[in-house]
Amino acid sequence: MFSNLLHGGSWYTNYYAQSQIPTKDIEESFVKGSGPGGQKVNKSSNCVILKHKPTGIVIKCHQSRSQYHNRIIARQLLKDKIEASQNCSNNSQEKKFLKQKRKKMTSKIRSKRKLEILKDNKAID
Repeated sequence: MFSNLLHGGSWYTNYYAQSQIPTKDIEESFVKGSGPGGQKVNKSSNCVILKHKPTGIVIKCHQSRSQYHNRIIARQLLKDKIEASQNCSNNSQEKKFLKQKRKKMTSKIRSKRKLEILKDNKAID
C-alpha cells in the first residue's frame, strides 16, 4: 500500500514539505515495538506514535521493522484520519441543516391542512 512512499531519503523531506499538516501541530514519539520480528523489534524504539494537537487524534504505527518507514506510514494515516474527521463534521452540520428544513416543511404542511379543514367546515355550515 505504501511501498511507493518508502524509497529515497530526499523524497522523505519533500513529503514533509508537501504534507498539509504543520510539524508544530504534531507531537511525535517513539516507543519499543512488539510482535513478530524477533529481538530487533523488541529492543529498538521503532513504533511511532503521532498526536495531532489541535484535534487530539492519536496514531500508533508499527507496520514495519524500520522506524523510517513507520514515520512515513504514520504521517499518511494521520493525514487521512484528519481529512475523514473534517468530512464527518461537515456531514453532521449538513444533517442538522436538513433536519431543520424538514421540520419547517412539516409545520407548513400541518398549517395548510388545518386551513383546509377550517375552510371545509365553513363551507358545510
